[in-house]
Amino acid sequence: QQYIKQSRRTAAQSMLLDIQQREEKWRVNNTTYGSLSDVGGTATDNYYNYAVSGNTPTAYTVSATAKSGTSQASDTVGSTSCSPLTIDQGGTKSPDTCWKK
Repeated sequence: QQYIKQSRRTAAQSMLLDIQQREEKWRVNNTTYGSLSDVGGTATDNYYNYAVSGNTPTAYTVSATAKSGTSQASDTVGSTSCSPLTIDQGGTKSPDTCWKK
């Protein structure tokens, strides 16, 4: 069960990294970072909801929040909950223990 959760978490992290790349491409031609719909990101999958928040000319945060009622909602590493997973414009990933090194 834990390996399945880890695999789904890794897929969510890949989606976050994809959205992060789309944000950087968007910013090259626009005055601010974009919303999720601006950059063409996926808003949801079977286990996570994705969002962009705090998008300004210099910053944004992309998040993946586990859907309640799914096994990912209880995904942890030790005592740390792995929902939401986030990454920002500087590449800061949170919670750090849930991201593979």
